[in-house]
Amino acid sequence: MSCTFLTEVHSGDTPYPALTVTGLESKDGNGVVVTAATVHNQHRQLVLSGQRSTSRGVTRP
Repeated sequence: MSCTFLTEVHSGDTPYPALTVTGLESKDGNGVVVTAATVHNQHRQLVLSGQRSTSRGVTRP
């Protein structure tokens, strides 16, 4: 996963994480799930943003 802190996070802050599926791809007989991660603080400021691609086996009926 690659992620970037966009602003400081301090003791006492309340983080609100979210994970969103942004893509589903088929590659070499496997499925690739692309997700975006975000974390906002109690002031609704985006403090972290990131993305990850994960390979999963595809089951065919």
